[in-house]
Amino acid sequence: MKESIEAQNNLIWFLKQYFRYEIRGLEKLDSLSATKSPYMLLGNHSVNFIDPLLLIHSVYDRFKVAPSPIGYSSFLLENPIMRGFADKYDIISHRDFRKINTTFKNKKSILAYPGGYEEGVLRNFTKEPYKLKWREKVGFIKIIINHNIPIVFVAKIGADELVTQSNAVKMPSISRKIFGMVDEIFEEALQMWTVAIHPPIKVTHIITDPIYPSQFISKKGVRMTREETLESLLKLEEICQLRLDHFIENRHLLEDDIDKFIKKFIYDSRNYGL
Repeated sequence: MKESIEAQNNLIWFLKQYFRYEIRGLEKLDSLSATKSPYMLLGNHSVNFIDPLLLIHSVYDRFKVAPSPIGYSSFLLENPIMRGFADKYDIISHRDFRKINTTFKNKKSILAYPGGYEEGVLRNFTKEPYKLKWREKVGFIKIIINHNIPIVFVAKIGADELVTQSNAVKMPSISRKIFGMVDEIFEEALQMWTVAIHPPIKVTHIITDPIYPSQFISKKGVRMTREETLESLLKLEEICQLRLDHFIENRHLLEDDIDKFIKKFIYDSRNYGL
């Protein structure tokens, strides 16, 4: 992955300038990296490649190692157009639990967006802005519990304004054929999305303090039932949502004049049903 990351330095430089990118809290990974302890980076999700690219490169620039991202199989790994990109960044299928487990056993960290397409595509950004949707996502929580690894939540400010969501314009069906999106979830998504447009919104990643399993696991020392696993998942989601809400409430401290102008235009467009 090292060669792939360093080969994209010019692209990443451009993206950082275009989105006036800022990352805060990288030092909170210092102690984990110093002990070579694996961890799982979790973030709020909107469908775009800018978020993971900027985050992966930022972590690599500081520690010279990068987390392996988890990606949606049919879009990234079973698609000939996107497969090359997935290979360069060592993207792991969201269904490949064996590789995920092996990655942690090898002391490597992982980047994941548990909300998946329910949060990144199907969520109504106007009615549910910056809303985590991790319920029923028991797969990743089981892995965290089994490996007893810390969680590091990364709040992405600017995520919900990076793409265009609309009920007025329908994405052409050819997009589904090109990208191999044949799942039922995409049938619904295509009814509410236009082509992704990336205005120069200011993008900020805020890395928060590590969250250890003891802070959200409801039961220790014995095999957990599905209900107990769900309870732990909801507790973790609540912790992360509170952190995300705090940063959203204070996002005006991160905005610049360009940001304010673009966001006003976006919000006005959504209010008019566009």
